[in-house]
Amino acid sequence: MLICIVSISACGWHFRGDIAASLNIDSIAIEGGRQDAAFYQRLSQVLERSGVQVTPSADADLILKIGNILKDRKPLTISTDGAVEEYQLYYVVVMSVQVASGEWVIQNQSIEVVRSYRFDRVQVLAQENEERRLYNDMRDNAIRRVLQRLKAVVSAQNKVAAPSTVERATESATHEN
Repeated sequence: MLICIVSISACGWHFRGDIAASLNIDSIAIEGGRQDAAFYQRLSQVLERSGVQVTPSADADLILKIGNILKDRKPLTISTDGAVEEYQLYYVVVMSVQVASGEWVIQNQSIEVVRSYRFDRVQVLAQENEERRLYNDMRDNAIRRVLQRLKAVVSAQNKVAAPSTVERATESATHEN
């Protein structure tokens, strides 16, 4: 088993949800998001487990601002007798990202996760558990998407910060003359 894990990780594969490990930042500030405590706690845990320190804004490499977090449920299909047969669940997170220079590189971007499930009027308790499980999965999916966007921001910032091979060769040739 260990050999399998080592060989899989050697080729660049990561377990699902391990996006934060490749962020390449030391610290991040998370502003907002506390209206959904589970979202905030889970996001903080994932970042900290990956070695990214969650700090106050003044000390952070990036500032992640979580705006609204919306959970909603709407009837999707209704039977001929007017009873709901299927619901559609929505989980929406609005996020912005500010880099250390103060520039907002993402502003009010929405992440929307949608799921549907069949509703059985006879098994109401089981349906409540199913809905809770779906919302938890949707929250984790939204967190993965936030991390993917953070990774894209860090990658873009690193490309801007690092001179290209052509620029380095030009600089080197200029200094030699």
